[in-house]
Amino acid sequence: RRMGLPRYEYALRELSTGASFFAYADENTSTNASKFADYVAEHLKRHGIKTARIQWQSDNGSEYIGNVNKKINRKSAFEKALIRHEIHHGRIPPRSSWLQGDVETFNNIVEREFFDIESFGSKEEFLGKAYSYQLYFNHTRKNRYRDNQSPLEILRDRFPDANEDILNLPPIHLDICDESLVVKGKESGYHVPWPAHLSKLLDSQGTWYPGS
Repeated sequence: RRMGLPRYEYALRELSTGASFFAYADENTSTNASKFADYVAEHLKRHGIKTARIQWQSDNGSEYIGNVNKKINRKSAFEKALIRHEIHHGRIPPRSSWLQGDVETFNNIVEREFFDIESFGSKEEFLGKAYSYQLYFNHTRKNRYRDNQSPLEILRDRFPDANEDILNLPPIHLDICDESLVVKGKESGYHVPWPAHLSKLLDSQGTWYPGS
């Protein structure tokens, strides 16, 4: 915390390939959840994905549905973001966290393979290493529960015409990103090639489930 590293991770996992996207925040709020939804949705649209066909499944955390005790049935910022992109929001029943098992598995993997191993000297170094891990996870890491294939290998097999750069989305610090820039597909405060040249980076170093 002395270096001001973000406290929360927003993660999204696509079930057919196992690919994951994630971003970070200082506060666990619906505003940050909405920024993350916009960030991912705009990325998918740039790669030809029709977001109206997507179901985004979440639990009933306040960052997704707002204050559970609210008297007015008003949509949260996150829910409004999904509506903007015509994404269906699927909510799991209360006390059914097992339905989020895939993203919880991912969170455990990140904890073990990234946070327990790496050290960070600054926010910039943290985001850079997080980006490296994201590229490794989506392009190289084998998943034994998916026939020992990486998300990239599954993408090539199941969707041979897909642009492989769809798996490349740099993690961002949501709190410091202006909402309008996120919607337009521009990150703020963290400079990475976009889209990055995957081969150079790697040589040198249906339903979507979110978690935070």
